Amino acid sequence: MTDFLYGLLLVIIVIGLFNIMIFVHELGHFLAARWRGLQVDRFQIWFGKPIWKKTINGVQYGLGWIPAGGFVALPQMAAMESIEGENLDKESLPPVSPLDKIIVAFAGPLFSLMLAVVAGFLVWGIGKPQDSIKSNVVGGVIHESPAEGILVPGDKILKVDGDPVDWYVGKVFDDIRTRIMLTKGDTIEFEIERDGKVMVVNTEFDIRETGLFQRRALPDPGITAPGPAVIGSLAGGEGESPAKKAKLEVGDQVLKVDGKEVFGTYHVSQLIRENQYKTSTFTLKRGDKVMDIEVTPVKPKGDAYKDPMVGI
Repeated sequence: MTDFLYGLLLVIIVIGLFNIMIFVHELGHFLAARWRGLQVDRFQIWFGKPIWKKTINGVQYGLGWIPAGGFVALPQMAAMESIEGENLDKESLPPVSPLDKIIVAFAGPLFSLMLAVVAGFLVWGIGKPQDSIKSNVVGGVIHESPAEGILVPGDKILKVDGDPVDWYVGKVFDDIRTRIMLTKGDTIEFEIERDGKVMVVNTEFDIRETGLFQRRALPDPGITAPGPAVIGSLAGGEGESPAKKAKLEVGDQVLKVDGKEVFGTYHVSQLIRENQYKTSTFTLKRGDKVMDIEVTPVKPKGDAYKDPMVGI
């Protein structure tokens, strides 16, 4: 999808959401008015002269030509000539009680609040947005995941289930995460480029169990996002971990491990696991300098972790 079409899609989505809010708000007024027995002359979405209208049970339903706003014509509530035009029907209408007016007036905001609650549950179910990552490269493959042995770090994902992708996350409908989320069937088809060759592979995915008040888990083949592998913290006290003994520092970016390019933070763990307890050469970027430092992993204490540990 081109940047122009992507921007146009976002504009359409914003206008669509705006009009959904208007429709739900006005629907609240409309339903409350019908419930309390008030006369409803018109129910129109969008302003301007109607491009479509139809009268049903004495109510004119319409769609204006200006894609913004909407109204419910309630002659017993207040004068609306400035919005909907002058009412030429001079038939007198019975007065309505203050309680009825309050109910009808309150129904619009109430329906808007209900829509907000529903939207909140949808956001909670889907999860918060992630930072945009404009890359379609596999950053890492989780150990013992469905994708292990099928995808490898550095693979460039060209298509997911036949749909082209060029972002990992952050581009509506055209990113890897969204296409994985929308997958159908028991496997995900990836068209990838590896070492200059294009191939198609299929992998299963996991959907972990969640608690009653947790959002529904999404399909997860076990790949991680690409990005700089920057050391965020060092484990252990002074001199206790291999990383500290090797004089690694917070903020160092791991470029390579034993000459192999690093494509993401998790990829570093993969390369350490592959080498087991052999000494590895880390190629680091520290400030403006690039340096090689040797690090020897150790066996973790206890049974909680089994993989070699360097303490980053």
